[in-house]
Amino acid sequence: MSGRGLVALFSATPGTYSYATKGKPARPVWHTEGVRVSWDASGRAVIEAEFSSSSAAIVLFGAQ
Repeated sequence: MSGRGLVALFSATPGTYSYATKGKPARPVWHTEGVRVSWDASGRAVIEAEFSSSSAAIVLFGAQ
């Protein structure tokens, strides 16, 4: 597996939501506004997305 790919998060209500990837995604990372990406000790990405309204967030792994 290359680790390259996309994570899309959708929310129908405002709030802050977290998601951890199952695998070890590639770097560099590109993401939409309101998203923070960090890495845990095992190399998984931890994504935190803040939604002010019903919306979507996108994270691209291995994006150049």
